[in-house]
Amino acid sequence: MTLAIILSLLTLNLSPLETVLVNTQKSTIEWEGGSATTTHNGLISLKSGTLEISDGQLTGGAFEVDMTSITNLDVSEAYRGKLENHLKSEDFFDANAFPTAQLIIVKATEEKDNLYRIVADFTVRDITKSIEFDASLTPTGNGYTASATFTFDRSEYEVKHRSGSFFMDLGDKLIYDEIKVAISVITQN
Repeated sequence: MTLAIILSLLTLNLSPLETVLVNTQKSTIEWEGGSATTTHNGLISLKSGTLEISDGQLTGGAFEVDMTSITNLDVSEAYRGKLENHLKSEDFFDANAFPTAQLIIVKATEEKDNLYRIVADFTVRDITKSIEFDASLTPTGNGYTASATFTFDRSEYEVKHRSGSFFMDLGDKLIYDEIKVAISVITQN
């Protein structure tokens, strides 16, 4: 009898974990990278994604990014294809060999209402590194919106083209290692 009561109490304290699918058509991933002389920005498509929610709080999640979908938004149409193909080439993200990147939320700590500190495993070119960043999660009717911005160092993922981490004296040919990413996620309703 006592064991049954203890098990009942433990069961009451367990929060159900809900895995919520991300609407990949309504969600966006923006990127920005630059060199000594210019900056470029664009979009990358989200292939799939889930958020793990317990009692309305973010506890985890997983995202798969389609690296073959890299697009540029800030150059003329005549140059756009050349730049996009270069970013997808072996010089940068080698999208033929590594068509996806992943972000897996390992830990989500609520810092204040709807704002979280995220620890995630980020995989690019089959190389996984731990990253940390801030994110928000907001309930919207029967779904959620989430957003996060982070910067990663491309040289840690063996993206070497004109990187100051691998080559000296590049002068105005230098391309910065830091790439900014802004993710806006809407769950399916």
